[in-house]
This record gives sequence, C-alpha cells and structure tokens, in this order.
Amino acid sequence: MKSHRSFVAFVATTTLGLAGCAFDIDDTQRVEAATAAVQAGGCNRPDRGTAVAVGPDTYITAAHIVAGSESVLIALPDGEFEAIPTVVDTDVDIAILYAPNHGQPWLELGSETVEDVAAVSVVLGGARLVPTVLRRIVWTTSADIYGEGSVDRLSLELALEPDSGDSGSPVLDRRGRVVGIIVSDVVGATIAFAVHPHEISPILAAADGLTTAASSRC
Repeated sequence: MKSHRSFVAFVATTTLGLAGCAFDIDDTQRVEAATAAVQAGGCNRPDRGTAVAVGPDTYITAAHIVAGSESVLIALPDGEFEAIPTVVDTDVDIAILYAPNHGQPWLELGSETVEDVAAVSVVLGGARLVPTVLRRIVWTTSADIYGEGSVDRLSLELALEPDSGDSGSPVLDRRGRVVGIIVSDVVGATIAFAVHPHEISPILAAADGLTTAASSRC
C-alpha cells in the first residue's frame, strides 16, 4: 500500500462550506514540532507517513499507514520513539497512537472550520507548513483502506498535491488547531482529501485509556 491513498474519483454528495486562500499562524514552531514522521514496518512494507500529537501521550495518523502493525516508530529530527496503534479505524482511515510521555508539543483538535488552512508536511530535517486552500467541506463516498465496501464520511477537499509520506499530515486552522487529517488524493489532479474532525472526535474518544495494540489486518 502506498504512503498516501490515490483514487480515480471521490463522490462529493453534499457541499457544506468554502474558504479562501491566504494563511498565517503565530506559533509555527509549535505546530511543526507537534508533527513527526511515522514508520510502520509490518506487513512486509516499509510504510512511512505523518502523525500529529494531540495530547501528552497521543498521536493521530492515517490508518492505512499502520494497519496490521503492533507498534510503529515516531521519528523526529533528533531521535525516534515507539508508539502503539490503540485504535485503527479502517473505514474512516484514522488511527490513534499511544506514545506515553512523548515530550513533544501537542495541538488541540478543532471542531469546525470555514477558515483558510495549511497542511504540515514532514520533509528531510523536519516539518514545514504548506499553505493550501480549503475548497469545500463535503460528504464523500469511497471504499475502506482495503478497497472494500462503501464508506460515507465528512471530508475537507483541499487544493493540494500531497508528497509521498504526507498521509496522516494535519490540516490546521489559523489558531493552530487540527481540523483535518490528510488521507488521500485524486489521480491526475491537485486535490487532496482530509478527514473532518467530526469523524475524528469519536475515534479519539474511543482511544481514551487504551494502551495496547488494536487488532487490524494488513
């Protein structure tokens, strides 16, 4: 499986909002420090993606990066540490990682956004903000991470072409809140989709207090 999911098409059934293009945020160092590369070596695949800290012992990433792995590595410019996927939602494509006392800054999960946004891309040497355009908030229909079934979910449609390894990257509003997690793009177009916090919140709540690896298949 690739480090970000590509689809020929996403079906947008309802448009809920639009936004502009300029972006500025005060504490860029904090949001960049809260974002890290995540590496999962299980399932005979050296998958690499991105994760963002949303609590003193919690990271969020894309499920298709870590599915089938009992532990993953959070990689920072000055070292790495182990994290455990405690919830892996293969429908929504969101995974929660338990990383006790990780010591990094962490960001708040937002609830709604009609603002301008930016993504955080992890490149060699660290993370960097990538201003983008929130084109609209839509209901999308797609298969799960295994290409099976049909899943409806609330998504952010972004004017962005993700780089390899950007799956799991956070989308931020002007206040530095996480308002989306990038999980896929559209083949042949500069369009990426991020999972809306409306979908993420119950998954994060379900992980509260969990410290052991969730069961998931490759």
